[in-house]
Amino acid sequence: MGSQASLQTAKIYRHLLKAVKRHIGKEDSKRHLLEFITLEFRKNSNLSDCVAVQKKLKLARDYTFLLNSVHHHKDLLFSYNIAVDRTDEVKRVIGKSAASVGLRLPAAYQPCSCRRVCSSIFFFLSFLFFFPLLSPLSCIVMILFEQ
Repeated sequence: MGSQASLQTAKIYRHLLKAVKRHIGKEDSKRHLLEFITLEFRKNSNLSDCVAVQKKLKLARDYTFLLNSVHHHKDLLFSYNIAVDRTDEVKRVIGKSAASVGLRLPAAYQPCSCRRVCSSIFFFLSFLFFFPLLSPLSCIVMILFEQ
């Protein structure tokens, strides 16, 4: 029974550290929380009172559940908000999916940023195309108005 309890404690400890690293961060400014958790688990490793051990393990399990739930809730709120531009998030998710099978996303097509130049070229080409058609018409209009 003692080895099963120690395996359960190690599992709770690993899950708590993983949740803190994933949701709070691994940066040096946030390292104090990881150190506090490690210190608490080491300090309470010699606890002989079974009820106190179960309370401490329940607290660690509940905090892990809280961290994971808050993060999941934040993701849900972000995904339900239609007004937010989610293209970067979608690219990241698709990129992860592609990377999981060994593929990379192709570079996205970037339309011409020089719209003014493109529209000028289009206008010039359309003018060259339609000018011969308009020339006889303009001659007829000029003849009618000259009289």
